[in-house]
This record gives sequence, C-alpha cells and structure tokens, in this order.
Amino acid sequence: MFTKCPSCRTEISFEPPSNAPAGYKHRIKCPNPACGVTISVALPSKQAAAPVTATGAPIAAPATTPEAYVPQDAALEATKSSGKVKYKGRARSFMMLLFSLIFVALNVVSYLISTGKMSGIAAIGLVASGTSFVPFNGIPLFIAIIKDFATVKALFVGDFMVFNLIVFVLPAALLLFAGILTLSNLIGFIAGKYGKTGNVIFSLFTFIFAAGIMFQGFIVAILMKAPIDFAAYFQNLLNNSLISIIAAGVGLLFFIFAIIFAAKKKKAKEPKIA
Repeated sequence: MFTKCPSCRTEISFEPPSNAPAGYKHRIKCPNPACGVTISVALPSKQAAAPVTATGAPIAAPATTPEAYVPQDAALEATKSSGKVKYKGRARSFMMLLFSLIFVALNVVSYLISTGKMSGIAAIGLVASGTSFVPFNGIPLFIAIIKDFATVKALFVGDFMVFNLIVFVLPAALLLFAGILTLSNLIGFIAGKYGKTGNVIFSLFTFIFAAGIMFQGFIVAILMKAPIDFAAYFQNLLNNSLISIIAAGVGLLFFIFAIIFAAKKKKAKEPKIA
C-alpha cells in the first residue's frame, strides 16, 4: 500500500498486517530524515462485501484512499505554515527610528534657538558660552545651498575653510544621515522590515559626526596649531555644553544597537504545505 506524508509529501510504501482487525489504524513514521512525522493510516475493512452484478460477477470495490492521521501539534503547524519567512523587523525599525529622530529634533531645536524663536531654552547647552553659536544647527547650510549656492562655495575657500568645514558641515552631515535613517526606518516600520547594513553604516557616521560636534573647538584648535588643554576643554563642555556629551553618548548607543540588531539572524523558511 502507498500513502503520502501530509507534512513533506513524501510517498511512503508499507505492508499492512495481514490479521489487522476492522478499524485498525497502522502507524508509520515518515522515512524523510528532515521530517520524521508519525502518521496513522486507516486500513480498508476486509469485511465489506463486494456487490454482485446480474451475471453473478462481483464488482471490484473502488480504490480507497488511506486516511492519514497527523498529530495535533504537527497539524497545527501545517495550518499556520504558508511557505513564507517569519521575519518581522518592525520593533527594530521603530527603535532605530526613535534614535534617529533624536538627532533630527536636536537640529530643529538648535535652528529655532539660532533664529530666536526658542531663546528661552538656550540654557540647556545648545549655545556656546558667551556666544550665539549653536553647535548642532545644520539646517542653515541646506537653506543656503538652496537659496545662494555661490555664497556656500565661498565659505570653503581661503584661510577659514577648515573652520567653516568643522562648524557648518559637521552638523549638516549629522542632520543628513539622521534624516536618511529616519525615513528608511519609518518605511521599515510600516512594512515590517529592518535594513541591517544601512542602519549599521549610517548609525556609525551619525555617531562620528555627533562626536565631531562635541570636539569642534578641540579639532579646530589642533588644525590651527593652537595650544589647548584637553582637561580644561572637557570641563568647559561639562559646564556649558553638556548636551554635546549626551548627544555623542546617544550616537554611540545608536551604533551599538544597530550592531546588535544586525547580529540577530533571520528565521529559517518554513516548508509550504500544499
């Protein structure tokens, strides 16, 4: 006799017991090593009498398809299985979306402070002590590129080129990468997917630019070959720009979470039950 495994569809040949009683169900284990499901096959009754034609010749009994029995757990899994990969990245995308939104919001708040619309919260450390300089304000560079690109080009020539690169490009680059991550993870959250490689690479750059903003003055001093005391510089950050240190720390966490999420393996594809 022959039957098919309901799980992997392997055709199984078997010999039923010759003295099987009526209603006996023969138990068979699937020979497929990747399956191994135990099924029960209901054998056709030998007691059934074959109908007789008018000539007295018995009519052959119709072929009976063995009834396959699948254990409850296996049947439940077969019902749920659709042949698709169970890989949900919505939670990870949402987590990375929150991180990226922090840096986007930081740029927006810095821009509003620089324009005088939120001057009341300048004390949180977004304005350098004794100046009107806002370190995380990357929005003006994009506005200038759109409105007057020639002026932007002039910033990056001459003696102040290095200073302008550090002051204007670092926050603008931070905003650009954080914005890309915000958009991509928002799409990933909606679609239930998570982009591993993109989040690792872009979060790394986000951390680098956030740390660069924290050390803007230190980097400029080094490039200009001016003497600087690192301990005094760090103490000044603690006193007047604590938000810069916090932002760099958040950027580091951002990158670490991206690595952890990327290390999580995708679940194996389940077999599709026909």
